[in-house]
Amino acid sequence: SYPVAVPGAAVGLALLIAMRWRINILSLGEDEARSLGVDVEKERLLVLAASAAAVASVTCVTGIVAFIGLVIPHVARALFGADNRVLIPTSMAVGSVVLPLADTLCRTLFPFEIPLSVVTTLITVPYLAYLLRRVARRWSA
Repeated sequence: SYPVAVPGAAVGLALLIAMRWRINILSLGEDEARSLGVDVEKERLLVLAASAAAVASVTCVTGIVAFIGLVIPHVARALFGADNRVLIPTSMAVGSVVLPLADTLCRTLFPFEIPLSVVTTLITVPYLAYLLRRVARRWSA
């Protein structure tokens, strides 16, 4: 499965890294991006395709690991800011640190092995709940 997964992940990640500045422009909003000359639909499709290639390739090797792909970018954003030129590589770095730590916890915390998704859920859901509360306060204010 590695010979199939590595090229897909490498191409997807390389495209996302190359498109970091365009993702920043898209994050300004549709009207702003259009006024800067960006073909919003085309860029969104490219970002979606690159993300799907990277995620599908990695998931076919690792299996589903609950909440890591959802929470880690938010952790990286809190630590390093919202600039996608920095956020994309740091999300990969933070994920590559958190996942082995969670796997180590699975194997050493108890005398039996706990499924990785259980540990990642226990670690990430409280942070996700915190983020949702924070956003809900902003919307209600």
